[in-house]
Amino acid sequence: MNPFRSTRVFLLCLMGGSILLRIALAAAGGQNTFGDEARYQRGVQLYLALLHGDIPGLHAVAASPEHSLFSVVCALAAAGQHLLAQLTPFGDFSRHENIEFTQWLGAAVLAAFSALNILWVHQLARAAGAREEEAGWAALLMAASNTGFFYTRHLLPYPGAIGVALAALVTSVRRPTPRGAALAGVMTGATYHVY
Repeated sequence: MNPFRSTRVFLLCLMGGSILLRIALAAAGGQNTFGDEARYQRGVQLYLALLHGDIPGLHAVAASPEHSLFSVVCALAAAGQHLLAQLTPFGDFSRHENIEFTQWLGAAVLAAFSALNILWVHQLARAAGAREEEAGWAALLMAASNTGFFYTRHLLPYPGAIGVALAALVTSVRRPTPRGAALAGVMTGATYHVY
């Protein structure tokens, strides 16, 4: 029996390959080439303030309300970056150069959103009534999307915002009720704040 006849196996292989490819792209470098990537530093500041119990540092990050949810997402990515950096000689985040040197790990964590968007597209297709084969093709097209690869090595909010928007669409299609619409509306608002 061909294992790729199973859509679930196909989707797992597609997601696994996409994640590995995105990690390789992030490891190749290229971070900090866009001005928007400076927003990631606010997430690093938020993570370090939380890590050290620095209340004035938390207030300093909170004083910049734009892209507020992206700062939270970046703080989580910075936590992942710090955790993964422990596997390297650059795990001491009291040294700023170690944070800079391991930023590709933060980009790899953020790249997971890009890979997760493949799954969201599959789920959206299924929720909208597509057969498994059609949803598999939709996931394959999303996996091959150049936009997903382009932003992988960068510390940008776009894949995360697209992911929240896709999750809102899946929610609204799966739950066409007032509660589902309210939840989708909250998620749509969150998309704005991640972006």
